[in-house]
Amino acid sequence: MRDPPLILVVDDTPENLDIVSMRLESRGYQLATAVDGEDALEKTYALKPDLVLLDIMMPKLDGLAVLQRLKADRDLPFIPIILLTAKADARDVVAAPSSRSGTRHWRSGFRRNSPRSSGSAA
Repeated sequence: MRDPPLILVVDDTPENLDIVSMRLESRGYQLATAVDGEDALEKTYALKPDLVLLDIMMPKLDGLAVLQRLKADRDLPFIPIILLTAKADARDVVAAPSSRSGTRHWRSGFRRNSPRSSGSAA
């Protein structure tokens, strides 16, 4: 791992890239950005970042397709990938390609301006 770590931030919305980049750079991380799935693949292979923050909903190639391709490439070193989405509904589920790839199924536990409902599983 580099010092400071290199994080690849992937999002097709410029405002989201700006917000995430500003927050991470203020914490001292080294950043690279990509604007779609194809750009993310190219930069991941070229830079081999320490972490990828990957938007799910993008044009050309969505985040899940990028994740599948990266995890299927045995020549690529292990790179943690965190999937991001603008969806705010707690019922939204991200289905990981397979548990064999080291990813898991996650249900969104984030809600904007509303209390957590009792008895819900995360």
